[in-house]
Amino acid sequence: MYQKAYGIIETLAPLHVGASAGEETGNLNLVFRDQFTQTGIIPGSSIRGRLRADMRLEEKAEAKNGDGSEQNNKKEIQERPRDKKNVLNESHKMRMAVAYGLERFWGEYLRFERESKQESKEKGKYWKKVWDTLANDILMPTGINLPNDPVKFEETNKIQDMTNKIWKMTPEDRIIVLMVLTQFCDSLVWWTQRYKKKDEN
Repeated sequence: MYQKAYGIIETLAPLHVGASAGEETGNLNLVFRDQFTQTGIIPGSSIRGRLRADMRLEEKAEAKNGDGSEQNNKKEIQERPRDKKNVLNESHKMRMAVAYGLERFWGEYLRFERESKQESKEKGKYWKKVWDTLANDILMPTGINLPNDPVKFEETNKIQDMTNKIWKMTPEDRIIVLMVLTQFCDSLVWWTQRYKKKDEN
């Protein structure tokens, strides 16, 4: 999953990574050093923190200046089923369905779509919206193409084509998608509980 890489970081302005040890003596200009070589170093946590802060600023700028489509999709997933009886409970079933594989998770909305009850159709829309968001908003920007063809429950040939496309994904991509989907469903479980009405069980 993780790969080791080497490179050179060139600072464009003076950089000081301080150390807290020794501050009790009044010296506030200590440099963070390697404990063996005493060479000044930049801890990985400092770089990680800087990158995280920049990414958060970028996300806020996109949400403020962009069209907000991704933010709207996330909000829709969280809020849309709130007034639909029992639909919110599907987030728990989604989390469990991940263990059965991507093709099972994708095809679940078709099972609901073919049922006549309106509640089932709403559940199917919820499952499809989650898959759409996973494919288009989460994975596509990373370069992972998750199959997402428009398919109706009566289109058996297209259903077979979709399952074949999912199985033809590289093992590495399938593992990544399953990991991301697991985290996504965990988040949905947490958020949908917050959006539940008080009279819902």
